Amino acid sequence: MKSLKSIPSILLIYLLIQNATFATQVKLKNGKVLEGTINGLIVQKEETKKSPSEKDPKKVVYNASYYLTNGEEIGLIDEQGVHKNSNKVVIINCSQEETPLNDLDVVETGINAPESPFSVSYTEAGGTVVRIGGRSSNPTSVSKDTLLGVYRADPKTGKGQIILEIEIVTEKGLVKVPIKSIVEFK
Repeated sequence: MKSLKSIPSILLIYLLIQNATFATQVKLKNGKVLEGTINGLIVQKEETKKSPSEKDPKKVVYNASYYLTNGEEIGLIDEQGVHKNSNKVVIINCSQEETPLNDLDVVETGINAPESPFSVSYTEAGGTVVRIGGRSSNPTSVSKDTLLGVYRADPKTGKGQIILEIEIVTEKGLVKVPIKSIVEFK
């Protein structure tokens, strides 16, 4: 009978673990570490690559990949990069001839592409945007790609924007952190 009395305790511990909200930690250049939950859709971008066009070698083709992560899926941002605590994957790749990539145009085109694991759409400048979404076999990952900011649609105009700060809901309330004040990735 003694073991039956411990069942409620074990059940309570199990439920607490299942419903626990794990806070994100964000390390700042000044040494402070903020802890809370990040609001919004975090946008990262790998370095844009330039190469000659296959059709016309005199023309330049710009290519880059963007990584989108829901703020609550981030466990840590430090010198090593953005640490994801989720196996969800959303990658947007853009290849565009002649015109340098417009980050907002590429991200919005990818976000507004038809819902599917793989979709193709086009930027205003005619670039090809491929969005790949799904689940990774790795439940955690770290990305050192450039942290651009948070994608958000303006509630008044509906127009998207990449905001150069992240919002962290802490125990003390909402804190807005400029991207430039977050530690650099090594």
